[in-house]
Amino acid sequence: MINIAKRCIKFIMVLPLRLIGCLPCKDRLLFQYMLQSAKEYERHGDTFCSVYSRPKYVSQVVSVEEETELRQKTAIVMQGPLVSKDDFTVETVKIYGKLYPGVAVIVSTWKSESQEIIDRLKKLENCHVVLNDLPEHSGMLNLNYQIVSTMAGIRKAQQLGKEYVFKTRCDYRFMRIGLMEYLVNLCMRFSVDESIKYQNCRIVCGGVDGTVCFGPIG
Repeated sequence: MINIAKRCIKFIMVLPLRLIGCLPCKDRLLFQYMLQSAKEYERHGDTFCSVYSRPKYVSQVVSVEEETELRQKTAIVMQGPLVSKDDFTVETVKIYGKLYPGVAVIVSTWKSESQEIIDRLKKLENCHVVLNDLPEHSGMLNLNYQIVSTMAGIRKAQQLGKEYVFKTRCDYRFMRIGLMEYLVNLCMRFSVDESIKYQNCRIVCGGVDGTVCFGPIG
């Protein structure tokens, strides 16, 4: 009975979205629907709710960024399985090329991934594709998958002569202007103690469960 009730509630919640999706001005109406839903959430709950709209495709992105010396020294390593829905991984690489000109984008994924997507990625001007064999054992929480694909991407960045690497995933996307400069400045501002001989620069990590914008640099 409980499962039936859950399915009915889900159907009622999704139905207006599907109906709006059939209309000519669906984008504006969908956003208004989400805003109204957020207001109702706040009215009945104990927390605030925010609604953000982000572009899916590079054609929606406006940027006047230029290539800089720092960006020529930087690589973005995207690791993990490719995402075909909404052409997410391919469009993400294109967006990075527009927002961060001069930065090399390295997609480190598996040989078993879609050959059609791989071929399209290889044709992009700012993209380098690294294909890896799946490790025999995935490890806890797929840790071995992460290690293999990440290290292969970093090695490719070294081969390209890059000094800085921004590691992310193929199912993630970030769009902050000046992000590379911000992270490199953090590394320079909080330099490694001279007593540490095995590390030349700090590793800056983002928060998993929330922002660490105002947290200490560790």
